[in-house]
Amino acid sequence: MSATDLRIVRVELDVQSLKTYRELNAGHPNLYPVKLGLSRAADGYERIELAAYDITVGDDPMTAIILKTTLEHVRDHIGQLNGWLATAAAEAKKTREAAEAEDEHLKALVVEINRALKQ
Repeated sequence: MSATDLRIVRVELDVQSLKTYRELNAGHPNLYPVKLGLSRAADGYERIELAAYDITVGDDPMTAIILKTTLEHVRDHIGQLNGWLATAAAEAKKTREAAEAEDEHLKALVVEINRALKQ
């Protein structure tokens, strides 16, 4: 694992996670949000890929959240969750590189067209 790998480095609870809050606010009796501290900031492409796993990255790119889970589930599936993060990061990298290549192609095409128009 490299220093740039996207992985879980801590878990946190939000006030909405607490049973007392859920009971007083008609929350789910058994499922609750769990925050995941990430090893590095997730970028926009990774956010999109992580959403496919029901993992949401909000305003803080160093924190993700699973809305309906339990701490026991996170604990028991930490390897799988880290695998999902790694897969999402790898897919995001491919998508980002393809988009950047297309951007370069479009920029080159603009130059080519403008050059032809000047002649």
